[in-house]
Amino acid sequence: MDGVLIVNKEKGYTSFDAVARLRGIFGQKKIGHLGTLDPEAEGVLPVLLGRATRLADLLSEGSKVYRTVLYLGAETDTQDACGKVLARHSVTSTEDEVRETVMSFAGRSSQLTPMYSARKVGGRKLVDLARQGIEAERAESEIFIEELEILSIRLPRVSMRVRCSKGTYIRTLCHDIGQKLGCGGLMEELVREESSGFTLREAYPLGVIESMKLTGHLAEAVLPLESILKDYPQRLLKPSAEAAARNGNFLPADSFETAAKDKNGALVRVTAPDGFLIGLFRREGGKYRPAVMLLPDPAPARVREPAPSVVSIGKFDGMHVGHRKIFEEMRRQAVESRLKTVLFAFSDNPMSAGEPRAMLLSSPEKKQMAKDLNIDRLVECPFTDAIRTMPADDFLEKILIGQLGMRSIVAGPDCCFGYNRSGNVEMLRDRAEKLGFTLTVIPKEIRGGEVVSSTRIRSLIAEGRMEEAEECLGYPYFIRARIGYGEHLGTVIGIPTANQRVPDGKLCPPYGVYFSLLTLEGRMLPAVTNVGVKPTAGPGFHLGLETHLLDDVPELYGLMAETRLLHFLRPERKFSTMQELKEEVERNIEEARKFFSEHGLN
Repeated sequence: MDGVLIVNKEKGYTSFDAVARLRGIFGQKKIGHLGTLDPEAEGVLPVLLGRATRLADLLSEGSKVYRTVLYLGAETDTQDACGKVLARHSVTSTEDEVRETVMSFAGRSSQLTPMYSARKVGGRKLVDLARQGIEAERAESEIFIEELEILSIRLPRVSMRVRCSKGTYIRTLCHDIGQKLGCGGLMEELVREESSGFTLREAYPLGVIESMKLTGHLAEAVLPLESILKDYPQRLLKPSAEAAARNGNFLPADSFETAAKDKNGALVRVTAPDGFLIGLFRREGGKYRPAVMLLPDPAPARVREPAPSVVSIGKFDGMHVGHRKIFEEMRRQAVESRLKTVLFAFSDNPMSAGEPRAMLLSSPEKKQMAKDLNIDRLVECPFTDAIRTMPADDFLEKILIGQLGMRSIVAGPDCCFGYNRSGNVEMLRDRAEKLGFTLTVIPKEIRGGEVVSSTRIRSLIAEGRMEEAEECLGYPYFIRARIGYGEHLGTVIGIPTANQRVPDGKLCPPYGVYFSLLTLEGRMLPAVTNVGVKPTAGPGFHLGLETHLLDDVPELYGLMAETRLLHFLRPERKFSTMQELKEEVERNIEEARKFFSEHGLN
């Protein structure tokens, strides 16, 4: 397939990850992207397919628009919140001084390429050198900040929108603003809203793209070459000139059906007499020179048959003990019959109106857990209209068998799929012999006298009944997020904390204090965690976790950590003074030490 696909990249994936996944979805190797987005950045990632990859230089010339959060008072080696902390400073500037300094960066200036970037020096990527501790010499590049808008200031944070030229590093812009203010700065958040004219409004999340592939609507997401190049004048060839054009030769000005009056240097679309796009040619004097040839490759891409697999379908939210009985049977059959294990997981449609339901596992968490459970492939399929209205027989034959290679299905007794939930265990049993697959039904798991289900677990967590939720999940409920930068309120009262935000779409337990374990780089660290919005500190704080470790540890900023919530101690409440808050937290810490001692976790 040829054209441009606008991807809405989510956090947690590199641009390379996105391209690799798309190669699997499209079944073709010739795929590239315009402008790398860091793993923790999100937003517009234009992806070029097939012949469109030849247009990379042409399409990358446009400006880009970013929404970012600058955090003042810290410097890291990567210039963002993921790097190693190099220095910490107090922020003494006023809002007016910050505003004036930020706006001084509008216009033309030069910028030193950061070491943690994909640019090459001497044939090697700077980021690879940086990871080896090598500081390479690099020249400054001219950049153009066309528009710079301050959206809000709540020190130490500044929210901005930036329209800038190609090659501008927003991380470095944040760093340079911090340097000019004398307190240091880093990029805490980044969303690309526009790239070379492509916007978030026309961007598709990867899960939706995969869903469109499964339902036969993939081509609808791709902008064809003719649409991308429509602003270039079309020049229809005379039949006698077609062979020369296809061979990439210079074309005389009289090669076209109508007289060409293009200015010198103009780019035009040259099409064959039947309208087929041959390429872009540039007017040079009395001739047209081929600039980008867009003829198809001679060898068509091979379509690979899906590997034989054992499949299960459902939402699998939480991947709880009931789900794990299904996974165990899938793995047994996979070994016995040499099959791949495939989970087909329905999810909320991120492009639909309204707030999606909060889930026990975020998408990155579910992917990691599937990997840890030795599932070969996880297909997360948003519940789009095409999926919702697909007849059950089509879903079974075209998706499960046709695209996933299903030879066996392992299901719970309430398994359902297809329009009006007409696909069920009875239907699968009826179709099995005819369509050549086997069916295994796994009974429901019972814990505490009740059936284990994701709905029941969500209710338990909503009530703060963490031990019962753990029994049903098979593991403590956790929130996985990067440790970021707070307002240092804990440090002020002598009780430092590691700060994490609750990921979008993740079920948040009741606001309050929990005994917890912070799992980090293979270590499990006893802790006490507050979940909430810091009411004692005042209004305007985002929902997050503040975790105080019972034992001293080195700097944790920028590290990905998992906070396991073991026991709900008390609700979050507003205290009259910070001293009163401190005394209560100290009591909570002593209770936590007693809890961990009694449970042998200290």
